[in-house]
Amino acid sequence: IPLYKTYPRLLSGTAAVPLINWKNIQYYGTIEIGTPPQKFNVLFDTGSSDLWVLSKICNVSQPACLKLNKFDHTKSTTYISHGAFNLHYKDGRVWQSLSTDVVIIAGLKVSFQTFGVAHDFLTSFWDSAQCDGVLGMGYPALSHLNALVFQNMIDEQVVSRPIFSFYLNRNLTDVFGGELILGGTDFSHYEGKFTYVDVNPENGYWQITMD
Repeated sequence: IPLYKTYPRLLSGTAAVPLINWKNIQYYGTIEIGTPPQKFNVLFDTGSSDLWVLSKICNVSQPACLKLNKFDHTKSTTYISHGAFNLHYKDGRVWQSLSTDVVIIAGLKVSFQTFGVAHDFLTSFWDSAQCDGVLGMGYPALSHLNALVFQNMIDEQVVSRPIFSFYLNRNLTDVFGGELILGGTDFSHYEGKFTYVDVNPENGYWQITMD
């Protein structure tokens, strides 16, 4: 009788977020905010570092405000408001309320996460966006809020290791668009061992030096 040794797909202290692949350009996943939790599809963006979602009082003249999920702070018993805040991107600007609340990603809970709740915006991002907001995965230098979600996961010890990884499925006909693994890697997507290269986070991006 053949005997096989099986390995867990994910180690303890890690969690996987299923992703939706939109035209091999953007990958979205679900997070929850508030108590009780409200669900949002967010773009996990390695080129920014802050979290923000659309507000229930979003400007209805914006098409995105009519079709996407919006956060209603009045329905969360753990919500804290910190006033107005504007966020600048290369292609525009977002007007927000600075907020703190519970954020849950794939069952991993951050108890005090600061984020933006957008009520108006001037940016081309929403011309084609299918998501309810953005969760930045970049370095602190790119953050306007000084409240990185993944760093808070590390600080609150909800992940076992300070590692996150992406598997991006490029097959547009596949329902499974990929996954974000928080706290480690998914062994089912690779063989062998990783080679690590030092990151140069000078500008806040995931960039490496090449000769």
